[in-house]
Amino acid sequence: GSHASASTVPSRRTTAGAEWRTFDGVRVAGDGAAASVSGGHVPQPTVLADVLEVVDAETFRLLGRSNDLINVAGKRSSIGHLDFHLNSIEGVVDGAFWMPPESDGDAAGVVRLVAFVVAPGVARERIVAALRDRVDAAFLPRRIVHVDSLPREATGKLTRARLGEFAARQLSVSRR
Repeated sequence: GSHASASTVPSRRTTAGAEWRTFDGVRVAGDGAAASVSGGHVPQPTVLADVLEVVDAETFRLLGRSNDLINVAGKRSSIGHLDFHLNSIEGVVDGAFWMPPESDGDAAGVVRLVAFVVAPGVARERIVAALRDRVDAAFLPRRIVHVDSLPREATGKLTRARLGEFAARQLSVSRR
């Protein structure tokens, strides 16, 4: 296929944090969903099926899969990228963005994101202000819902299906 996976490109020492280093001779370029890789064992520049934050030609952070991509007001990001920034805010213990179904959009058909956060004592305004410094304004959540915990599996994984069911319950409760 025309898409490579970032897992064929790097190695990572988990103790070294979220940054990955490419194998010898392999270079990453671009950013976000338009990241590509070339050199080394990759014969021609190849667009990745992953969303990267490229630090330099040999270092990147893996932010999510491109099937995680969302489009708001003509701008692209990934839920993984947004979650990464949400969880990097001081005081946010856990957090997840949720994209409502298209049918929940406003009159112009614009669907606005919702962020669920486990952030005791952190005001909504502080979370929005911190996100404003980190992500494009198009992706600022319309609602931030404080919750006690997210419906993670034992492995720590948060599936879209479980988050969707959780969101429906949380939002029907909070609308009353």
